[in-house]
Amino acid sequence: MHNPPNPTSILNDPILDLVGHTPLIPLARLFENTKGIEVFAKLEYRNPSGSIKDRIAVHILRDAAERGVLKPGGTVIEATSGNTGASLALFCARLGYKLMLTTPSKTSEEKKNYMRALGADLVICPPALHGSPDHYQAQAERLARNMPDAFWVNQYDNPLNAEAHYLTTGPEIWAQMNGEIDWLVTGGATGGTVTGISRYLKQHNPEVRVLLPDPVGSVYYRYIKTGEIHAEDVRPYQVEGVGKDYLPGAMDMREIDEAMQYDDAAAFNMCRRCAAAEGILPGLSAGGNLAGVTWLMERLSGPARIVTLIQDLGVSYLSKLGAGGNH
Repeated sequence: MHNPPNPTSILNDPILDLVGHTPLIPLARLFENTKGIEVFAKLEYRNPSGSIKDRIAVHILRDAAERGVLKPGGTVIEATSGNTGASLALFCARLGYKLMLTTPSKTSEEKKNYMRALGADLVICPPALHGSPDHYQAQAERLARNMPDAFWVNQYDNPLNAEAHYLTTGPEIWAQMNGEIDWLVTGGATGGTVTGISRYLKQHNPEVRVLLPDPVGSVYYRYIKTGEIHAEDVRPYQVEGVGKDYLPGAMDMREIDEAMQYDDAAAFNMCRRCAAAEGILPGLSAGGNLAGVTWLMERLSGPARIVTLIQDLGVSYLSKLGAGGNH
């Protein structure tokens, strides 16, 4: 049973103090080099639910509660590839909100079980392209339309997504690096993370460059390179929480300078390499980030300071990583 929250509880719940302020550490063991390139990783799995998505969940829920569109004891609806759902499930459980989530069938069993354990009602959606009525985002929108008193988070098009990272993640990275950063390397799904952080860093130093690693099967790589979207680029891939088959409203491509592509095998390999070298088993999208760092380092000729993100841990994907990522 969900207990109705105090209307101001999301504004003063002590768990909010645990969101953000995550450590940033060097990855000197994984990325040994002789060119003076330093690589740093922001450990976003240190957030309460285990991922970077706690930042947007808190920011969007707080705004909705302040505006009165999310009522005490109300229902929250969202489409998620896993981490946003887990973040919302944690905060909704604490604050007494009901939660309905739609998620693609490729979402790992660990993530599905985690969301259910935190009390979320889960709708598993078949593989479908954006625009199809079966697509998990379309199903969430339909649920919200048929439940007018519910609050739809809409992370893919909500400007508060990027704002959360502009207000928190970006300033944290800038302070932790003492303003000495040359490259940000991070992928995008909704695009809020890369958009918000890049916007903040570039406002403080327009020379900062941003590389977006994109999985094969996503449309972002070609769009960044050519401004075009080709339907034949869209294909299934096993890496979760990164890439899309269309351009969400939360993604601002103007904040990105360069892109590279990686396949599932490259992301899985970097997860295992990082675990062996650093004692940190990254999640799959973070494996893609590390593949992007490797690609970038091969192309840099001199010293540079690179920051990347480890959005979550690989413990949420052991059913895939343990099998080598070949299914």
